[in-house]
Amino acid sequence: MHIVPPDPGYAGALFGLHLYTWALITFLASAVAAGAALFLTPRSEPLDAGLTSPALRRASAVTSAVLLAFAGSNLLACFFLQGFAWQMPGDPTGYALFG
Repeated sequence: MHIVPPDPGYAGALFGLHLYTWALITFLASAVAAGAALFLTPRSEPLDAGLTSPALRRASAVTSAVLLAFAGSNLLACFFLQGFAWQMPGDPTGYALFG
């Protein structure tokens, strides 16, 4: 909707690529990583729920904490953009909460 040839996008380029391109690259990389993980998982040795290692429990806790941090920061950023207004403008140019 906003990425047409004369429009530079919402932010400046990072390493020559805009946010939309980085989102596509991240999505494709995560899809390939998930496919590789599913392909490389041995099917002959099922995991026993009672024998999980402490490293896996720590990795699970860190993953959950990162997910909650991203969700919280996204909600906070949206609140800063929108403020107390009921609807967000179609093309935000600044933070409504501070304006």
